[in-house]
Amino acid sequence: MQKTDFNRDWTVQKDGSTEILHVNLPDDAMIREERSKENKTASASAYFAGGKYIYTKIFNLSEDETRQTLILEFEAVYQNAIVFLNGRQVAERPYGYTNFFVDITGKVIAGTNELKVVADNADVPNSRWYSGSGIYREVHLYRSESSYIRPEG
Repeated sequence: MQKTDFNRDWTVQKDGSTEILHVNLPDDAMIREERSKENKTASASAYFAGGKYIYTKIFNLSEDETRQTLILEFEAVYQNAIVFLNGRQVAERPYGYTNFFVDITGKVIAGTNELKVVADNADVPNSRWYSGSGIYREVHLYRSESSYIRPEG
């Protein structure tokens, strides 16, 4: 399989906010929050409020590329990640510290595709230390023809 960088040209928006930021991954969305001693996280998360953060990436594929095996690897999303492709949920990962793979083979279209990842860290406190929130590790796209060895296989 060919591993490609999928970290450039994302946007992130806090749920309920109209502000959309352009980011490259990895990204910690919580670090941009206001710190306050009144936040439920208290010192466990450095007085940052948690939240739900929506990451979006628009990418294009040719007709030939849509026939390939396509697998996304998220090295880590904190936490409670839900992954959508073109408006349909394709994966869910409740934990925030380990990598996971999402097979998008046959789910993409020729032309413009929209990938959304919701990182829900609103239920705080949930850690004894600062966890951050968002896609805080790299994302990769693996491509292959029909015969391949799985990533980490």
